[in-house]
Amino acid sequence: MSTQTQSIKPEEVTDSGSISTAILLCLIFLSLTGSIATADWADNLGILSFAAVGGLALGFAFARFRRLPGFIAHLLNLVLMVPGIATCITLLLPYELSYTEKLIILQERIQVWVLRVASGGTGSAALIFVIQLCLIIWLIAYFAAWSVYRRHQVWGAILPTGLALLINLYYAAPQSGLTFGLYILSAMLLLVRLNLQTMERHWRGAARP
Repeated sequence: MSTQTQSIKPEEVTDSGSISTAILLCLIFLSLTGSIATADWADNLGILSFAAVGGLALGFAFARFRRLPGFIAHLLNLVLMVPGIATCITLLLPYELSYTEKLIILQERIQVWVLRVASGGTGSAALIFVIQLCLIIWLIAYFAAWSVYRRHQVWGAILPTGLALLINLYYAAPQSGLTFGLYILSAMLLLVRLNLQTMERHWRGAARP
C-alpha cells in the first residue's frame, strides 16, 4: 500500500518518531519564515514563526482526534485561526496596552484599510501585509500537519512550503543558501522518516500471526 494512502494511528502520533517528525516540520517552516524575514519585505516579519507554530499545533491536534471529520476540522481551523493570528499581531503593538486595547486598535486599522480599498485606494499598509502573510503561513502549516499526521501524505508538507520558499527567493534580494539548505535537509529527512515509519508498520503487521 502506498504511503500516500495510509494514515497514522492515534497511538503513533505521540511516539518518539512523531517527535522527530514534529521537529522536522518545525525546521521546514523555520527555513520558510526565516527566508521571508531575511527578504525584509516589511517590518516585524519574525512574527510569521508564531503563525507557523499555531497552524502546525492546530493541524496536529485535529489530526490526532481521528473521530473528528475532516471538513469540521478545517472549519474549526478557519474559526480559530482568526483569534490566533490576532493574538500574534498584538505582540507587535505597544506592550503598555492591554490585550483588549490592542484588539480594538487592530480592528480599527483593518477597518481603515478595508474602507480605503473599497473606495479605490491602494491599501498599502505594512501591518495588513504582515497579517496577510500570517494567514498564508498559518494555512500552509495547518495543511502540512494535517497531511502528515492524518493522511500520511508527506508531499502535502514538502511541496507547498517549497513552492512558497522558491517564490520568496525568486523575488527577494540574493540570500545565503542557509535557509534553502535547511529546507532541503529537513524535507529529505522527513521523507525518509515517514517512509521508515510505514515500513515498520508493514513489518509489524507481517509478524503478527
